[in-house]
Amino acid sequence: FFTNNIIKAYEKIKEDFDFIIIEGRHRIQSLFTYRMDSITLSKLLNSKILLISNGVIDDIVLQKKLIEGMDGKLLGTVFNNIDMPLEEKVKGELAPLLERYEIKFYGYIPEIPMLIAPSAKEYYQALGGQVLVGNKYLDRLVLSFHIGAMRTQSAIKILKRFRDYALITGGDRSDLISRCIENSDIALLILTGNIYPEVRLLVKAEEKQIPVLLVPHETSVAYNICQNVKAGISADQKQKIELVKKSVQENIRWKEIYDDA
Repeated sequence: FFTNNIIKAYEKIKEDFDFIIIEGRHRIQSLFTYRMDSITLSKLLNSKILLISNGVIDDIVLQKKLIEGMDGKLLGTVFNNIDMPLEEKVKGELAPLLERYEIKFYGYIPEIPMLIAPSAKEYYQALGGQVLVGNKYLDRLVLSFHIGAMRTQSAIKILKRFRDYALITGGDRSDLISRCIENSDIALLILTGNIYPEVRLLVKAEEKQIPVLLVPHETSVAYNICQNVKAGISADQKQKIELVKKSVQENIRWKEIYDDA
């Protein structure tokens, strides 16, 4: 039933486009029991498989054997989220190794911290509560989050090392909040315990385009919730979309992918 729906949807849209990218499951064997794994679906849709990998050659070679053993067609591979120390290894060692196994390598996407950074909106959706100011700045990306529990001077000294961070603290920590807004690169302020801050601080935050969330949780609970927030990319996150487009243009041989598919 589901397979037929997928085929019908594909047949419906393919007439309007020259090139279609079909997103598979995270693991190529997922849903194999139901005959809805990526290999089976690629055969039904007469498509080739492009493996997105973290650069582990053993995994790629095994997946190639599995694809070929099920009469599927492997297009090649792209590495994703490769950190800087590994980039030279990818170019000098891993790419030639793939050629030995007749696996075409189309390039890699380097690690980009902004791409894996949740937005202030995603923290708001996870924490609940209310936005006191800065609703129109909820698209700001947050690279890290920190609890403001120590003395103001000590906290500021540490927080100045970070950029685009979220501060989690009580609304009664006026001095700390004020200093962070004025003297550090803060992207989001999360006030815990439903303790309202002074109005002057909200005015400052609005001027600096910093969203302020008021949440009912105590600080440790809010911190734990923040740890589980995962970043996504949605149509309204223009900054991330531009980063992706730029990285693909610079690092992926996308024209070859188009031609080979």
